[in-house]
Amino acid sequence: MKRFLLSVFFVFFIFVFSYAINEEELYLSAMDKYNTKDFEKAKVLFEEFNLKYPDSRYKPSVLLKLAELQTDFIISEKIFKQVIKEYENSEYEAEATFELGRLYFSRAEYLKCRGNMDKIINKFSNTVWIESAYYYYLLCLNAEGKYDNIEKIYNQYFEKGFYLYKNRIKNVYADMKFKQEKYDECVKIYKEILEEKENEKYIYIPQIYKRLIFCYDKLGDLNEKNKYEYDLKQFYPNSQEVKEASAKEEEIKIIEEKKDIPVYKSIKEKTSENIFYTIQIGAFSNEKFAQLTINKLAEKKYNVFTKQDGKFIKVFVGKFETKEQAENYAKEFSKKEKITSYLIKQGWD
Repeated sequence: MKRFLLSVFFVFFIFVFSYAINEEELYLSAMDKYNTKDFEKAKVLFEEFNLKYPDSRYKPSVLLKLAELQTDFIISEKIFKQVIKEYENSEYEAEATFELGRLYFSRAEYLKCRGNMDKIINKFSNTVWIESAYYYYLLCLNAEGKYDNIEKIYNQYFEKGFYLYKNRIKNVYADMKFKQEKYDECVKIYKEILEEKENEKYIYIPQIYKRLIFCYDKLGDLNEKNKYEYDLKQFYPNSQEVKEASAKEEEIKIIEEKKDIPVYKSIKEKTSENIFYTIQIGAFSNEKFAQLTINKLAEKKYNVFTKQDGKFIKVFVGKFETKEQAENYAKEFSKKEKITSYLIKQGWD
């Protein structure tokens, strides 16, 4: 009898040990695919793991990865909310709250995004997402045009002694001043950022040079304007800002060379020919999430294109001659693809 019990215990032990090994291996395999950017395979493995091991200690991490890898907004939102509900008062809740907020931001749902970021600021202020939460909160306020609120949150960020996101925070603050045409205040903030990040290939630097050039032009300081035009071309020759400036210079040169055609006529024809309207469906800071959305829409034969704007990849659908055409298309498109938020934007080739 004793030998029998020992045999049963041994078999049970082997089973449990094997189960644990298989669980660990599947999780590590899924993470490996995720880390090597094979997101489609990673998603399949995480889904398999979630079915096989519903009570695993890895479950919250798996759910967070599954939410991130979804291309359907509704499914992604549902999984994030599941984590928030099932893992209350944990870091998993904090991460899900932050990532869901970023998801709302990508869809221009700024009020919902601010709600999530406010929760991080007030409930999870000791987590790694605190400074990012301030940043997204300010981005939302700036997009909404709530400039008085920006002053308050901006000052609060620095009063608490935060610093990791200080230049991004300053950049949003300067952008607010730029929209209000307070160019003298803009240049002061932009120059502070450049001085602190002089030798760093920071994603916003070319954009900041472009803004400084514009500000000094408005302020009538041609010496400073020329200085930053030269520095932009020297330090960031391959940036989008330099390419756009070069294209405009070339266009002006072509127009001037056409002596037999009035300049005003050439400009008018060029402008009307290139302007179009389009539908912005998202602004992603996460490249893989943007690519998943692009791939999904491209497979359905939509005309999809992107534009890099600072650290964000903006995703657009369609090009239309009039704003009315874009709005009509957007209504049908949003219903079909279950998109609750979009923006009609003007663009040009």
